[in-house]
Amino acid sequence: MIFELTDATRKRIAAHGEAGQNWLNSLDAHVDELLTSWQLTSIESLAGGSESLVLRTKRQDGSLAILKLGLPGSSNLHQEAKLLAIAGGRGYARLLESDPHRNAMLIEALGKPVAQLNLPVHEQIDAILSTLQNAWLPIDSSTGLMTGAEKARWLAPFITDNWNKLDQPCSEKLIEQALRFIDTREDAHQHADKVLVHGDAHEQNTLADPQRSHHYRFIDPDGLFAEPAYDVGLQLRSWDEDLLRDDPRKAGIERCRYLARNTGLDEQAIWQWGFIERTSTGLHLLELGLTELGETMLGIAEAWTEA
Repeated sequence: MIFELTDATRKRIAAHGEAGQNWLNSLDAHVDELLTSWQLTSIESLAGGSESLVLRTKRQDGSLAILKLGLPGSSNLHQEAKLLAIAGGRGYARLLESDPHRNAMLIEALGKPVAQLNLPVHEQIDAILSTLQNAWLPIDSSTGLMTGAEKARWLAPFITDNWNKLDQPCSEKLIEQALRFIDTREDAHQHADKVLVHGDAHEQNTLADPQRSHHYRFIDPDGLFAEPAYDVGLQLRSWDEDLLRDDPRKAGIERCRYLARNTGLDEQAIWQWGFIERTSTGLHLLELGLTELGETMLGIAEAWTEA
């Protein structure tokens, strides 16, 4: 069977060496076993995701579903399934089946991503924000999820190690600013209001709800126990063309203020998480060989160091 994998997925497979190739070689057998076990038919390969094989299938009752098999060491679908089970369909696609052994899960099929609905940027942002405010679930503890403080501590060496490995592709000033913001968000975690956050809420992960017009639900959560400002800050990481139409520093500040007004969250926390994520993602894109995207992302972050 020929599966459609994105370039990013193939790069990740190659980066995992023999383990990645073994996973690729096992896909046929694992897919066949899951189709039988979960009584699925009508398989169609989709070009979605950067760390998983994504397939559209049909269940016995005729409803459509999405089958995902994650690349071990890159995509932990057991953790993702755990989060979807906690959410129970509130703000997220419903979990239908899960197989930790094969790093696989089955979720309900939703509509098109916000990014493909020809909406202006501000309407895409509004769709994501309204979905987030429905999806943020108050939980008493991390329930085993990474916390916002742990995420900050993970990001610090990720940024510095990649910056050095890539021969310092952006200014030291940018890196120092990101690290200062990381320290601030780590310290703030103890006193912040914390909820179950998506962790990667963007325009490709926000899909139309086929059951309700102008409503959306999420897929592909990372899942964190953190302040809601983390998810909102991610909206400073997308739509580079919109930020580059004028002064990117001014445009970034205006977007941040818009995000704060529409969520009632702290503007500084949103800005800092957005700055951190733009820096870390830009470096990661360069690491994957996506040079133009990475350089554009870091170029905007450079402009923001003056904000």
